[in-house]
Amino acid sequence: SAMDVEDDWHRADVRALDEVEDRPPHFQNRLRALEMAGVQCPSPCTPERLRRTERQFEDKIEAFRTRIFEACYLRKDCAAENALIALVEPLYQARASEEVDRGFAKRRTRYGKLAEAIRVQYTFAVEALAAERGVQVRADSLRRVLAHPEAPRYLDATEVETFRNDAERLVAIVLAEDG
Repeated sequence: SAMDVEDDWHRADVRALDEVEDRPPHFQNRLRALEMAGVQCPSPCTPERLRRTERQFEDKIEAFRTRIFEACYLRKDCAAENALIALVEPLYQARASEEVDRGFAKRRTRYGKLAEAIRVQYTFAVEALAAERGVQVRADSLRRVLAHPEAPRYLDATEVETFRNDAERLVAIVLAEDG
């Protein structure tokens, strides 16, 4: 289904960001930032264990960050905040790099096209089946829920027309077999 494709797409994007986070020096910087918050990664600290520890102690880490940002703002004691920023800023820059953006764009094209193709095929199949059965379908609602073939985001006009023809052919076959 289109939702399965979108779930795969999301997991691929998360894996790509995980790969960036696990590269040196980002892994070591994340580990130091965790230790600044008073949390230890279990030994041996692997990328998976670090990620799990960060999730497990998310509230404690966030409370630490809030305390040091407030200390800097209220008391002008910014040493801890500056140290934390120095650790995490290179990671933020790496996540926003052209390399990462190209990967996101490539996956968006691949997964987006596949998910849209599935939705467009369902849309055309529902419309064809409704027309064959003499059932009224609100096209605007159908397009809002599934796909809008007249304004595709990832497919070109030839692909949309191919999916229309395939859906109509499939419905005709199914209806002929139902007899």
